[in-house]
Amino acid sequence: MKVTVEDPGPIVATLRIESDAPGCAKLVRRVRVVDGFDHVELINTTDKLREQKPEGVYFGFPLNVPDAVSRIDVPWAVVEVDKDQMRGANRNFYCVQRWVDLSNEDYGLTWVTMDAPMLQYDPIKIALPFGAEHWRTRFTPGSHIYSWTMNNHWECNYKAYQEGQITFRYALRPHAQGYNAVQAQRFGRNVCQPLLAVQADPAKPVIEPLLKLRGEGVVITSIRPSRDGKALMVRLFNTADDDRQVKLHWSKPVGTTWLSNPMEQPKAKMPAAKTLAKFEVVTL
Repeated sequence: MKVTVEDPGPIVATLRIESDAPGCAKLVRRVRVVDGFDHVELINTTDKLREQKPEGVYFGFPLNVPDAVSRIDVPWAVVEVDKDQMRGANRNFYCVQRWVDLSNEDYGLTWVTMDAPMLQYDPIKIALPFGAEHWRTRFTPGSHIYSWTMNNHWECNYKAYQEGQITFRYALRPHAQGYNAVQAQRFGRNVCQPLLAVQADPAKPVIEPLLKLRGEGVVITSIRPSRDGKALMVRLFNTADDDRQVKLHWSKPVGTTWLSNPMEQPKAKMPAAKTLAKFEVVTL
């Protein structure tokens, strides 16, 4: 193993750790902190060798959050592991949209994955090819998780091997107090959808965003032209664990704002303030 300082700071500090790893020509891990940020970045690059025998590639995160409740971000919802699952549902591995939060009543950690959407809990459980008895039926997940980055367990419609240099990025944010749905969503989206830097003219005024929201926890998931090109379609999503009220603030004058359906048909005028229920999606 070889550890070097890649960025000495004071704004960005990065440690580079190069080592051997099973099935790889080498593994390079970077641990990065940025002044003013409240999280740690992990960047793992594998130089993967071709392997056609059954294998799985994991990065382990043995986090220490006693009595942690595990919540997984999925499209348009958050799943509390085991509690929110039906009988017979898969508990051996999970799909993650952006983040997992592991929290008890006093503190916790939000873990964000940018490139690898599959997750397992310790101990690793693979049913194939060992039989149905290896599927979990119920369990209490701990705070030791694995990012399942690659495997060749399913031959149908999948390449039989992965090889070459592949990078997997993660961000870990510890937090005081218990789980906060709005903060977890904000952190996950900030990491996975970073701001884009564009050239600015100091002689010109700052360009205002087209639309701002007043309402903690409600986010804009898309703004796009309507199919007929005559309007803008806006989709709002309440990421909070309870009802939230939102108000729209347009930077330019607009016509009437309508509550719409997914077919882009206006149904009712948008009120001055709109209350969204937990995880409610509204189309304007």
